Amino acid sequence: MEQTDKIFDHVAEEIKNAGEMLNLASLSLRACFIDNASSVKSFVDLRSEVTNEARVYSHKILPFANAVVLQIRKFCENYLLFSFDEFKEYIADLADEAKDNVDVCKFTCELHKAILVEFKKKEDKAKIVLKQLELEVNEFEKRKKEFLKASGTKYAWAVCLILVPVVNLIATPLLISGGDKDVVRAVAASEEKLLTVAAIEAIRDPLSYSIENFVKSITKIAGFFQLLTDELTMLAQDHQEKPKKMHYERVKRKASPIIEACRLYSLRAPDSETNLQAIPENFDKNYVQEWLSKRETNIDNETLSFFKWGKRLFTSNKKLVDMLAIL
Repeated sequence: MEQTDKIFDHVAEEIKNAGEMLNLASLSLRACFIDNASSVKSFVDLRSEVTNEARVYSHKILPFANAVVLQIRKFCENYLLFSFDEFKEYIADLADEAKDNVDVCKFTCELHKAILVEFKKKEDKAKIVLKQLELEVNEFEKRKKEFLKASGTKYAWAVCLILVPVVNLIATPLLISGGDKDVVRAVAASEEKLLTVAAIEAIRDPLSYSIENFVKSITKIAGFFQLLTDELTMLAQDHQEKPKKMHYERVKRKASPIIEACRLYSLRAPDSETNLQAIPENFDKNYVQEWLSKRETNIDNETLSFFKWGKRLFTSNKKLVDMLAIL
């Protein structure tokens, strides 16, 4: 129980971090489409490939990320709503609910790992484009260094987002932790090739790091719910009143900050959706629709498509099952 206490104190921060990472990931994808009339053909071809993955992320993956937080919130709210007698009556149900949360966390993490593999496959092509724009790359790096020198940045690996027009208006409050925000000077719309460099930079480090950090946060949250599952399962089999009372009061006391973090996440979730909606709709609908069926992962030494794994995991949750089929 002491171990659970320590993890409790970090769960709210991990939820907040997960929300920030999703916002940065969606901004990274949006940055790729700021200049839709680019004359750099190699970049246009690369961006066309990214469009499909961006839509997979929007339609197939982001909904599960949001579902994770909604389920965490509902679970924690039980402790504020239930009296102790009600809690004792529903301990076994709460253990099952905690296990469901572990499952949706793991599923969401594996989805993000899979889409990250797809994005990383574009890196070689991105390097080719940047090699063609050597002068602009040097200028862009110079601007990044000037900015980092003048102002503190929360995530230095995402600083290129501050230099992308439109995107910088959203990214700046997320990234600047100190210094003078007036020093921010986005790339001008007339600097087309520099914009291309900025876009490619955005779908490299910021996109990869934000997804990787999101996975780390959700993995930690899954670990927290696994501990809760084990604890509640033991309590359901324990006929003593005292350990149940201790668990109930402890979780009830610590639930409010987690619920508040979930509310903050939900308030900001539409920002990520808006960023992804700004991406053009000219994508391969069949590719997006079939992505969960064609991408596989190894679960307990068994290779399953995400669609089959999800159907198996979420048999008792119609909403999550329906999400597997949404385009």
